[in-house]
Amino acid sequence: MVIDSVVGRRVVVGVVILLLAWLAVTVEPAAITNDGPQHLWAAFADVHDLPGYAKNAPPTSNGAHQLLWVAMTLGVAPSTSLAFVTWFATACFMLAFSALCLRLHPDRWPLALLAGAVAHQFALQAGLLPWMLALSSTFFVIGHALRSTSSTRRGQLLTSLALLCTAWLHVVAAVVCGFVVAVATALRAADVAGRLRAIAIVVVVGAPAAMVALMATALPTAAVGVAASPFQPSLRGLIGAVLPQAPAADVVVIAVALAAGLFTVVRRRDVASLALAVTGLVLVLFAIAISPDALNWQLMRERVFAAGILLWLPLVPCEAWSQKGRVVVAAVCAVISIAVIHATRVDDRRIAAVAAPVLAATVQLPTQTGSWNALVTRLPGGLAGGGAAFARPGLSAWLHIGQQTATDVRGRPTFSHDDTPGIPHIINPAAAVDGITQAPSAVRWPQLWAATGPERTRLVTAYAAWGAIGGGYVGYGPPDELPIFVAEGHEVTATTPIDVDGNVAFATTFHGCDVDVVFAVDSVVDDVVEVGFFPANEPLATFPVASGRRVAHLHGVPCGSGLWWRRHNLQCVGSRGRVALPPPGGQASIAVSCVAAPVP
Repeated sequence: MVIDSVVGRRVVVGVVILLLAWLAVTVEPAAITNDGPQHLWAAFADVHDLPGYAKNAPPTSNGAHQLLWVAMTLGVAPSTSLAFVTWFATACFMLAFSALCLRLHPDRWPLALLAGAVAHQFALQAGLLPWMLALSSTFFVIGHALRSTSSTRRGQLLTSLALLCTAWLHVVAAVVCGFVVAVATALRAADVAGRLRAIAIVVVVGAPAAMVALMATALPTAAVGVAASPFQPSLRGLIGAVLPQAPAADVVVIAVALAAGLFTVVRRRDVASLALAVTGLVLVLFAIAISPDALNWQLMRERVFAAGILLWLPLVPCEAWSQKGRVVVAAVCAVISIAVIHATRVDDRRIAAVAAPVLAATVQLPTQTGSWNALVTRLPGGLAGGGAAFARPGLSAWLHIGQQTATDVRGRPTFSHDDTPGIPHIINPAAAVDGITQAPSAVRWPQLWAATGPERTRLVTAYAAWGAIGGGYVGYGPPDELPIFVAEGHEVTATTPIDVDGNVAFATTFHGCDVDVVFAVDSVVDDVVEVGFFPANEPLATFPVASGRRVAHLHGVPCGSGLWWRRHNLQCVGSRGRVALPPPGGQASIAVSCVAAPVP
């Protein structure tokens, strides 16, 4: 069978439409792991104006949040909104990758049929939707800039606006995009003076996007704290960064892309192809050299490596082959796309099946009002960490199931990774010095799910105490742990049994205990008493103390032992006080010695 480039384009269009239709009817919104539920919850909190929540995404990681916000504002259910945005991000990447392949050469249409596979890369399965949207914009901009008449004012203006849009979606993707454009522009010049003029033009064209990048560096973020060195050369974790759900296809795709990139660098003189090859090589080498979460950017190694590989794939020189050869390649690419999408759907169904009991049980509870925390203390089926459905190291399929649950019960989720003060220190107090945690832990999912015996009791107790920061908990876990919540000052208001695993969905209202704290010295200024528990260093609650007072009346304090207190303006010398309180509803009066710290 002979297919020329014109017919090949039509084949690509038809296959992409069919794949997108397949994805639309089979998407599993509950299966998005890692960041997907965070985007969902952030938009949900904005739409419903829920208090006590601050988005941790800087204004250089946009797109998904805004799409979710618009969908829910129009009355679309939260889970359906997430399904739509997931499909939209996938569709954008499929179209962008296909367009780049065809822009480089019409006879590279067989490569465009890989779009269904590479759109289901690790970033999508991890729920990194802003990165997926930004990478799609990058591929569109590269395709335009490499084959358009960029020397005209109109072309330069369009490229500048496109770079600005990419920077708004994600600043790192804009850096990749700008690098490709700069390399291509410099390579087109005939001499050194021409290259300098070309680079100057690129600087002007990229100035708006660069301003966005500079603004991002000046803004505080709640990114994951990384104690390790930014550079740790390693190949570990790179296999699977492109197509983790299909290891065989992943190895093939990486090998083919590597060969195409090296072949282009060594043999080819096409400026557009060389620009992609050089950029891809820089990204791959950078991914090998950096730490997994370098520069406070979680999963950076996987993202950067996959971007480099995906820039190399369109460099496969299909135009040098016969038309029959291209048909064979097209068939192989189509089969890989179908296989990867099918494998993704298998993983999605497994993840959704485990998450479904949690979501179904919590929605049977009474409607929650006010500020509530969502908590899952045990995974259905006893799965820990990523579970059998998604066992990639460093990424748990259940990482943010609290956010997914919270959208159904209108609660405030208790995060389960390092963006939350207190919680990571409950999970991993190993970094504590003298009982006070100094830095965030490196844990990315709750050890509570894997803990047993006394360690599990300790962690559940800490989570129950943390419930003081809201109205209570909407949770899922074993019923024999409910007395722990009661002991910390919660009232269990509703339970729904789940017979399959013996767990229950439950709702609690936090009341806490009342405590009178007597100081060793009077307050000379208006002060604040902070109360927390070991080993977390952040306070659970704060209480005002007026000037000239020696007694602070604390209401709604967790009722367990191991609490500490401190005064905000008056530093305590020595260790902070430990407070052992009576059962819920009781009142205690305690005296802890505290004197003013020496003035430096």
